[in-house]
Amino acid sequence: MTLQPRPRNPIEQRKLEVRRHARRGVISVVGGVGGGLVLGVLGGSITTFLTTLIFFSALGILLGYFEYRKIQEIINHKDNY
Repeated sequence: MTLQPRPRNPIEQRKLEVRRHARRGVISVVGGVGGGLVLGVLGGSITTFLTTLIFFSALGILLGYFEYRKIQEIINHKDNY
């Protein structure tokens, strides 16, 4: 969150949205893979480790992909001047 006023320029608004979605994408992928590793190690057995790692990694990558698609929509937006 910033204390500066929101820009009225539509290009600047889209830049801010791209940055926000990029941060969310990185956080979701790293959080998914990291969470899978941590919970897998805490699980104990190798089967539990692989299951949780695969599940949480897939979840994190899926969330990252959704953020990537939002970024692509913003980038490919055409202004009506």
